[in-house]
Amino acid sequence: MKEFRKCVTNKLWLLIVSCGVLGLFIFHGERKNPFSISENTVYGETRRVLQDRRNVLKKECSQISTKQNLQGRFFPNSVTISEQDGIAWCRIGKVGTHAWSALFLLLRGVKVPEIKDAIKELKTHNLMKKFYALNPKKKIKYLRERDLFKFIVVRHPFQRLVSGYRDKLENSSEYNMRYRDEAASMVDNITRSGEQNPTFSEFVDYLIKTDSSVMDKHWAPYSEVCLPCSVNYDAVIKLETLSQDSRWIFHQLNLTTRRQDWEKVTGTDGLGVHVGPGGRGIKQTSNLAIEYFKTISKDKILKLYKKYELDFRLFDYSLSEFFK
Repeated sequence: MKEFRKCVTNKLWLLIVSCGVLGLFIFHGERKNPFSISENTVYGETRRVLQDRRNVLKKECSQISTKQNLQGRFFPNSVTISEQDGIAWCRIGKVGTHAWSALFLLLRGVKVPEIKDAIKELKTHNLMKKFYALNPKKKIKYLRERDLFKFIVVRHPFQRLVSGYRDKLENSSEYNMRYRDEAASMVDNITRSGEQNPTFSEFVDYLIKTDSSVMDKHWAPYSEVCLPCSVNYDAVIKLETLSQDSRWIFHQLNLTTRRQDWEKVTGTDGLGVHVGPGGRGIKQTSNLAIEYFKTISKDKILKLYKKYELDFRLFDYSLSEFFK
């Protein structure tokens, strides 16, 4: 009887210890797993979205018979390469260029106040040229031979056109006087004085009739500026989902320590850099774009769509909201 009680007691202690160990394991697991699950959910979902974008791009590009020459009017001048960090970004006018320039300047040790001043004084691109001065031949060589993470940033093509028009052509100011020649080329009766400006409808007429290879970089198609069917981009970032996309890319490139300084320049969602009258934020521009397109006929909208159809297809954008 005594031995029986001793056996029961030993088994009971073993059970208690086992439960305790199991409880500690579960406790620590419950503390750790939510973070892992949360991280996997956030980045995992974004990763899937970005992979879907690459799949669409690859599918649409497979239907294009010829590849473009890597050296042209826009490319590779449109590419910024940080060879030390293994990153290449294709820069497209009116698609967050100041925000992403801020990241590349931070990578070169430029301080936040200096970057903010450069943006305010419209000298960001000059500062970029100072730190990223690779010549075109070297850029092409690096793109072909180096293991670079290559990304492109896009937005709805029509929203970009409205932003470009409002920023460079709608009104004359000291900020956009350098575009007076461009404005004068769009409408016969407009002079360089800035007393008149093309209407949005006249701007659209100009885009429809002008060969995309000779357009200004702020409204030339993405397919001309960044050659997405000739360059294998690792990620397609969209302004419409910039908050989650940028978090993923900072995580993917091990640049999370740069995030705080980047947000001091760009805001918490990366959309806080507004330069010129066309920069009012993605949501406001989206609503404004629809209003601008109400001023032109459906026939003209369709012709403009045909001009930018490849961009719509490559980056999976719809015409529907502009064609009601």
